[in-house]
Amino acid sequence: MSNEVILWGSLILPWSTILFMPKEDIKRYMPVGLFTVVLSVLILEIGISFGMWNIKETVFPFALLPPLVYGLPIFTMWVFKLTYGRFWLFVATNAIMDLFFDYLIIPWLASSGILDYNVSILDFFITTLQAWLLYGYQMWQETIFVYSPSTSSASDLRPAAAKPIPKEDEPHE
Repeated sequence: MSNEVILWGSLILPWSTILFMPKEDIKRYMPVGLFTVVLSVLILEIGISFGMWNIKETVFPFALLPPLVYGLPIFTMWVFKLTYGRFWLFVATNAIMDLFFDYLIIPWLASSGILDYNVSILDFFITTLQAWLLYGYQMWQETIFVYSPSTSSASDLRPAAAKPIPKEDEPHE
């Protein structure tokens, strides 16, 4: 399989699964998904600057970072949809996914020539720390977007012009 197919697949496949996520969950977990991209780009940039890894191949228009980074928000949103509110399930799921990613996917991408990367225990620490930051961010998001009962009745209000016109033979109020 060519590296270009792998790279485009790492972007297109995750985003195609969003079609199966309910609209309410997309709205609820999109901020943490976008925060995932911000953190991942920062971690990649720091790693590149310190020579921890080197991106050898990417696809246009993603000149510096692999498209895999831009598929991560969807994985994050699915993990939060399935585990949020059950912290230890989130921790266990994330640890398994981080181990799989750090010790199987990344070495496979390195052997394919997409990046130059040496896996260490520090990688697992970084991805675990990132997961805990994401969980804290989602908890914060849940507190700032609180349901307000005062605005829920506003949709029931209609202007007088929207009321039906009474028929001639009906008594007027």
